[in-house]
Amino acid sequence: DAYRRFRNTLRFLLSELEGQFEPETDGVAFADLLPLDKLMVARLTQVQAEVDDAYASYEFPRAYRALYDFVVTELSNVYLDALKDRLYCDKPGSLERRSAQTVLAELFSMLMRDLQPILSYTVDEAMAYAPAGCVDHQKYAALLDWYKSPITVDEANEFEGVLEASLELRSAVTKSLEDARSAGTFTKSQQVRVKAVVPAEMYALLTGDKAVDLAEFYIVSDVELTQGEELSVAIEAAEGECCDRCWNYRTTVGEYNGHAHICKRCAEAL
Repeated sequence: DAYRRFRNTLRFLLSELEGQFEPETDGVAFADLLPLDKLMVARLTQVQAEVDDAYASYEFPRAYRALYDFVVTELSNVYLDALKDRLYCDKPGSLERRSAQTVLAELFSMLMRDLQPILSYTVDEAMAYAPAGCVDHQKYAALLDWYKSPITVDEANEFEGVLEASLELRSAVTKSLEDARSAGTFTKSQQVRVKAVVPAEMYALLTGDKAVDLAEFYIVSDVELTQGEELSVAIEAAEGECCDRCWNYRTTVGEYNGHAHICKRCAEAL
């Protein structure tokens, strides 16, 4: 099962990179990345530091466990899931999509190097389909230089509070969504908007200069934050109508250039 998790993650990353993205010409600088993408670069930098330390100490099980937990818990179930809307629906070549692909390229580059001593044959198989810039224009993974993140660990640690606050609220939102879904209130998370009350410290992190688009992160139509004593979450029906293309609920849904019942973003992409 662990092997399939790693392999399927590499396949997903390649599906959004192969023939569509070349880091050397299409990559976005860290300063220009969208907030959610900056958060993931910061997190992968922290994970890489742990993997570096584990390999340097010959603690191979620790290196494997750090990578496995990262791929299963934070990538597959959180970040990559939230990213699909942008990857599938935004206009090719747009900043939003290029920003996402830039981080996918970083993730792919990191995993190729970190997994090479563990899954040699699988990594070499993936090399055949990788953008040249992700693999140093090499043919075999054993020839790759070690991965270096675009930011330092100290810079990455500046995002830690925002990540923890975002994930803490996400847990509460997920629980409320599950309860509402079980009650038959809705079938897809895009059909709802979230109204959350959060403590002052969390509110400051979630609305500060490093704050992310929580609606995108939680895969809902909208998130409204207010400051209060204790954390609480309420689920309401989304405003607007469902776009036939992206399935998000937007107040801009209408007919654009002959395309019926789509949102403004999808009209621009089409």
